[in-house]
Amino acid sequence: MWRRTRLWVIGAVIVLYIAIVFFSKFGLSLAWFDMIGHGAVFWTLHGAPVLLFLVTFALTTMIAFFALRPLQRSLQGRGSPWVSFAGADPRVIDLLRTPWLLGRGVAWLLALLIGLWAGNAVASAWQTYLLAFTGGAFGRVDPLFHMDAGFYVFRLPAIFASVDAVLAVVVFILLGRALMLVGRRYDTSVYVEALRRPLGLFVALLGCIVWISRYLSVSQGNVINQSTGQTIVAGADYLAAHWTLPLQAFVAVLLVLSGLAALWPGARRGVQALRATAFGTAGSLAIWIVGGLIGALIIGNQLSRAQQTWERPYMADTIQGTRYAFGIAGVRATPYPGNATITAAQVQRDAPTIANVRLADPHAFQLVFSQLQTFRQYFSFPFSDVTIDRYYYGGSPHEVMLGAREVDPSYSRGGTQQSLLQYTHGYGVIAAGVTQFDSAGLPNLLIQNMPVQDRLPGTHITNPRIYFGEQTTNDVIAPNALGEFDYPTGQSSALTNYKGPGLGFQSNRLLIALSDGLGYLWQGQTVANSKFLMHRQIFDRVRTIAPWLSLDPKANLVITRQGQLVWLMDGYTSSPDFPFSQQESTVAGNVNYLRNSVKVTVSASTGVVHIYAIGKDPIRDAWARIFPNLVQPLSAMPADLRAHLQYPNGLFMTQARVIARYHVSNLDTFYAGNDNWSMPNELYQNGGSPVPMPAEQIVARLPGEKSVQYMQVLPFVPPNRPNMVGWLAALEDGQSYGKLVLYNLSSGSLIPGPMQVESEISQNPQISANLTLWDQHGSQVIRGDLLEIPIGGGMLAVEPIYLESSSSAVPELREVVVAYNNNVVMQPTLAAALSQMFGSAAAPTAPTSPTQGKAPSGTTGSNAALAALINQIEQQNALVQKDMQAGSWAKLGQDEQMLQQLLTQLQSYAQAKK
Repeated sequence: MWRRTRLWVIGAVIVLYIAIVFFSKFGLSLAWFDMIGHGAVFWTLHGAPVLLFLVTFALTTMIAFFALRPLQRSLQGRGSPWVSFAGADPRVIDLLRTPWLLGRGVAWLLALLIGLWAGNAVASAWQTYLLAFTGGAFGRVDPLFHMDAGFYVFRLPAIFASVDAVLAVVVFILLGRALMLVGRRYDTSVYVEALRRPLGLFVALLGCIVWISRYLSVSQGNVINQSTGQTIVAGADYLAAHWTLPLQAFVAVLLVLSGLAALWPGARRGVQALRATAFGTAGSLAIWIVGGLIGALIIGNQLSRAQQTWERPYMADTIQGTRYAFGIAGVRATPYPGNATITAAQVQRDAPTIANVRLADPHAFQLVFSQLQTFRQYFSFPFSDVTIDRYYYGGSPHEVMLGAREVDPSYSRGGTQQSLLQYTHGYGVIAAGVTQFDSAGLPNLLIQNMPVQDRLPGTHITNPRIYFGEQTTNDVIAPNALGEFDYPTGQSSALTNYKGPGLGFQSNRLLIALSDGLGYLWQGQTVANSKFLMHRQIFDRVRTIAPWLSLDPKANLVITRQGQLVWLMDGYTSSPDFPFSQQESTVAGNVNYLRNSVKVTVSASTGVVHIYAIGKDPIRDAWARIFPNLVQPLSAMPADLRAHLQYPNGLFMTQARVIARYHVSNLDTFYAGNDNWSMPNELYQNGGSPVPMPAEQIVARLPGEKSVQYMQVLPFVPPNRPNMVGWLAALEDGQSYGKLVLYNLSSGSLIPGPMQVESEISQNPQISANLTLWDQHGSQVIRGDLLEIPIGGGMLAVEPIYLESSSSAVPELREVVVAYNNNVVMQPTLAAALSQMFGSAAAPTAPTSPTQGKAPSGTTGSNAALAALINQIEQQNALVQKDMQAGSWAKLGQDEQMLQQLLTQLQSYAQAKK
């Protein structure tokens, strides 16, 4: 007896604990949403699936119970197999004969199980149902059924989900009835009467599914050219439109009529009704199979002989649908020579473009930032954090690279208390121009050090603290009694206290402890206004608020005019159900409709999130109706942030892949696929394997334009050939934001593409000899990003060459390669390379230099890096001396190890300068 009671107690405690944890997490999440001002979003996110579950569960359970109730008596009596399983004990037999156990009890149990399944199935599709109710029209009608695209994107998925759920419930009821009749000897009519209605309903629902599935042909059809293996129709083709879909409609009607035959209430002869349903179903399936074979063997065979002619209207529909779905409907290729002779005068006329040629490589800069500006092991610069952006000074835009100094999530020295209370945030950014380097090949740092030294014109960082970032993942309590580490100051450290919004720790301590760990209950060193900061990783934070968004993996850090650090992010809406559009692999998955519909800002210091609508998108508008006040118009975004908007790389690369095939408007050319383009490759390591060429951010003047613009660019090459055939740019400034410019290069001559330029560099005897020499004795040559820039009707290629010592891992700019019309030169500077290529008159004037404030002594270029490293060594040595005086021998060993690492770094730095 005690053992049984103990098991019940243990089970009750486990259930109680699970319930407490669940409701504490629920309460903590609600408190967090209320704190950020989006309590209504929380109730919609959690209330919608719960409401759908409860309604579906209640309705399905009642229907299932009344469908099973007529058979509950079959479970009772002497002939019941369920009673015979009990053995010979009369008490057990009497118990099993009670109506509530083997009568209504089993019926209720089966009904509840069916209701739970149906409720969960509907609740898991809550987004589909909400979009079905709120989705509007796209204003684009498909050419086959003449339905607006909104029907396929919003309502058809909900219809399928509902019919599938109802069909599954009918199957469960059918199985339940069969289970309740098992083992009993009844007249055949009893079985027929018990099963014919569920079977009839099942067949009728199959007919409905066949009817509805006809609409899938416009979004899921795929016809390929047997010769090239490429898709030529993404949707219904000639065979589907003229044979398969009419046949499918006929079969659907037959199945529905066959199912209704078994449901007819006046059918006294159930066997005959069930027989009619069986024959009707078998006949429908036979017609479908035979008709499909006829279509494939006869009509399909005829189509294959003249596919190009018969599929012309459907290819046109696919081209138009795909171009619209991926936002390139208005992009038209403009002829551009690409092979015109570039003169020194033309280079001078494009001086603003030349002055902004980016020689900085993101990979190299990330290494420079990490090696020379980290200062402490608990800070780091993740590569994804390197932002390329433009800032305006001297009357023109200038490209700048920025890196955020975030807390390193892998650093664990000091235990939980330090990561929870002391190391709560990152500090400051590193910024450098992309065109200016010192004599040692290191970048001219415009923002550096701790505390921040800012020489970037137009900026003055007033709050450099990064509590919310790309790699900031742990929860913290701030402010607190210990004080939060801000930055090192000689032998001590500067401390700060968090002043932004957050979840009150004292008032929510119990919820936090029950949800995240009981250790929070006894957490000391907190103060009355301590905040519990959670969801600090910016992607997690935005997804928690708006799970319906797909986020671009790249977030850009912006310095506002007010001196705040703000993350700019891009959100996508998408669909796999857009009619007559080819599916593509994108940042949002395999979809055939993609829009960058929102811009998201997240304050690095307070975590405040704002979502702004950009462009036209019915999917985004539907979600905005579901979550009122969550999405703001773009005009509400501060002007200084709008000036830093960038075209999202994920969308640009997807559109580039689509353009590579769908820039063609001639149907014969499209069918043959003989004008397809592809993405180029480039070299990163000297002598290494080619890697895919990324889209590049540049400041340049397009042909025919008067001023330079900030843009994202990518060249195209033919498949398996090195010459360049196209060039795509996405403009990113002002009213031109989002405009795509496509150049179709001359087909009369071969214009060197990126890999052809790389080959010319490698094959040039003088250049190759130098690269081979440098790529030895503990050094590695890094070939930076290759830029293809249109100038004077030609294409000018520029590639920086970096040298990295294996001991220091600090890449330094050594040479600049300029290539044009199969000519290649390499010089220490861009000006020298242009002079050698086009004559001294082509040498560009020096770009405008930052003039804001005075640079601290020894804070430019390599001197700045060296000064920062020496300062760090002095600080670490002071810590070692302090440990010796205090007798902290364990900490002394750790600090001495850190000091030795810094001295090794200084030695490597000195060797790299030789």
